[in-house]
Amino acid sequence: MQECRECSNKFRYKDIMKSIWINGYYAPMVCDKCNTKHYVRFSTRLILSLSVILPIIIVNIGKRISYRFFNVSLIAYMIWAIVIIALTPFYAKYYVKDDDKDKVLLVSNLKNTEAEIIISILKSYEIPYLKKSNEIGATEILTGSNLYGIDIYVQPNMLETAKELINTDNIVSERRYRQLMNFNHEK
Repeated sequence: MQECRECSNKFRYKDIMKSIWINGYYAPMVCDKCNTKHYVRFSTRLILSLSVILPIIIVNIGKRISYRFFNVSLIAYMIWAIVIIALTPFYAKYYVKDDDKDKVLLVSNLKNTEAEIIISILKSYEIPYLKKSNEIGATEILTGSNLYGIDIYVQPNMLETAKELINTDNIVSERRYRQLMNFNHEK
């Protein structure tokens, strides 16, 4: 199985399975130790696609030849699919984008409103950030909302400070502080 390109941390079987099959559309994987974001290679996507499509084509050709062949082919395809899914972590390959190397992941898979709140907090404390959409599609362009999530990156030396700032306890206490300050000004 593959390991992290930055810290050589080995990826776990279940994390790779989640990244490719559960989180949807070859979701990027974030290293547990160094927060480096890894993306699924095109070769892995191609192998998976061909592994799923080619047997379906063979089953359809077999169906035209004989109905009996179709029943056997359907069972064989189901076994094939289970094997492909189970073996995915052993041949899945990941890469790190060059523009992500100087930044570390602060938070991932945010909705637009959540991302804007965190960005406004980072801006108010003058913390440089990078906002990235996981996938940009027609939906985001037309509606302004991203179905695939938004990731926010910061510089490595600012990571701990940024985490403290976006901690929900700190946000609530800051909001309460502002409410109290506004209450005192109204008197």
